[in-house]
Amino acid sequence: MSLYRTYCNELFQQFGYRANWTPGNPLELGNVGYIERDVFHRLFSLGDRDIRFEPLPGPGANYSYRTANALTISAKAAGQPVPPGSLLATAEAGVIVTFSRATALLFDATGVTNTLVKDREALGQEIISRQRHDQWKPEFLVVTETVKADSATIAVSGGSNGVLEMRAAGALPAGVGNLSSVNANFQATARTCLGLSVVAEKGLTLLYKVCRLRTPMLFGGSKFALQGYDPLDTLTGKEIRESNIGIAMEFSEWLPQIEE
Repeated sequence: MSLYRTYCNELFQQFGYRANWTPGNPLELGNVGYIERDVFHRLFSLGDRDIRFEPLPGPGANYSYRTANALTISAKAAGQPVPPGSLLATAEAGVIVTFSRATALLFDATGVTNTLVKDREALGQEIISRQRHDQWKPEFLVVTETVKADSATIAVSGGSNGVLEMRAAGALPAGVGNLSSVNANFQATARTCLGLSVVAEKGLTLLYKVCRLRTPMLFGGSKFALQGYDPLDTLTGKEIRESNIGIAMEFSEWLPQIEE
């Protein structure tokens, strides 16, 4: 499985949200677009179409996830001997993350807040009304919830010998806990065989949820509902067009007309 697909799949299984790939991809509540190969592509925002909604902030939290049995984390206190191969100085404190297989994931975030559309039903009714007047395409996906972090440290190994080494300018988290700790003020000193690495980056949108219009094939009217994480998302636009499953299966992702 590809690096980005493993990342998105593991985080969905752990947190129930889609992962924003890459974590620095600009993504805001009310964005409208489509998803291709796990990447959200913005077309416009609800505000661009004069569709109003009220955001509802959620409580704060800290997130931490590590692929099971695939990485080890060791801490070096200031004044301790330097581990073999390390770029840390004797006087420096730091953390070394060693990965034992490709696509293994470390995902730590502090100061996490989720923000969602307060009245999703009212928003859905407005969108349904616009569709009836040919002002909305049913395949549009709307970002109805975002998860942002004050600080995030993320790493995905590109092989079986990935290493992320970080210097702590501040206090190390107790028990080598959350590696996005603002107090630790981590800085990367070495990156080896990593497909993705983000160290103590601030203000990133990490996770999100989307809704879209769904029209039952036999009975009932359109409804505005959450779009789940679907294995069909691995297909290209051409494959979906040729198989017709994008039309026949109500839960399938919409992909744009892409020339392969």
